[in-house]
Amino acid sequence: MRPFVVTVKHALRGYRIPALIVILIVIAFLCDRFGDIGFLKAVRNWWQGGWDIYPGVATLLVALVVWFGEAKEDWLNELPKKLSVTFKHAGKDVMRCRYADLANAADMRALAQQIGLQMTKETRLNFVAPLIKQDGGEVEKTDEGHIRHYHLHVALTEMPASLTGKITEGESVLVWEPPFEDLKVESA
Repeated sequence: MRPFVVTVKHALRGYRIPALIVILIVIAFLCDRFGDIGFLKAVRNWWQGGWDIYPGVATLLVALVVWFGEAKEDWLNELPKKLSVTFKHAGKDVMRCRYADLANAADMRALAQQIGLQMTKETRLNFVAPLIKQDGGEVEKTDEGHIRHYHLHVALTEMPASLTGKITEGESVLVWEPPFEDLKVESA
């Protein structure tokens, strides 16, 4: 008997209000079923006089809110995912890739590295891994419909050698965007 009392005391310590409500409901139920107390009889008559519909309506409303939230989450998860990556060196944009197809949000970092390597045609990019910043997942409307757009910002520690002569740091940016055929240089 002692372990049960300790367990109940431990449960009541963190959940006092819900526990008291449950205890009151159990006492009211037992008194309603097995006792003929005048006050409880008056409460039962008042409840049966029309107030018993409110818990049902409240339950329906809660179920609708939960269903709507789940439907929205499913819709968000089914949207096509796109990734835009900005590569910065010394705080200035040097490369941008816009609206690359993204299979899964978990693939963002790997895809960003691959995009950077393809844009520079180098075998290695030097960047600060903890300084990769992620934004997004917000819904955008495009000509093709709605998409879930993610943004990644990569801080390069060294300017890729292949960009020397192609861009002027702080003045121009190497850009790659759909249909991903050619790289172009835009002003920063």
